[in-house]
Amino acid sequence: MLYKQQIPRSHVEVLRSRVEVLRSRVEVLQNRVEVLQNRVEVLRSRVEVLQSRVEVLQSRVEVLRSRVEVLQNRVEVLQSRVEVLRSRVGVLQTLPHRNQVH
Repeated sequence: MLYKQQIPRSHVEVLRSRVEVLRSRVEVLQNRVEVLQNRVEVLRSRVEVLQSRVEVLQSRVEVLRSRVEVLQNRVEVLQSRVEVLRSRVGVLQTLPHRNQVH
């Protein structure tokens, strides 16, 4: 080993210390990444739950719209029946009463 240089021991210690600091930082950053990945998974799960809820609510809205439409149709039918009955009452009121005393 002709090219081997003697590096002062203090310099080697400084470099080792820096390497340890960098390793520690890497570990901290890896932990942060793991925490963030876990958060992402939790958020994805929440999104799935919320999307499911939205689908259920949209379905309920459609059912309710359909029910409203049915009820509106019933109201129209009942209103036309009321009109028919009113006209019958009008006709009956114009007829002489059978039970009238003469």
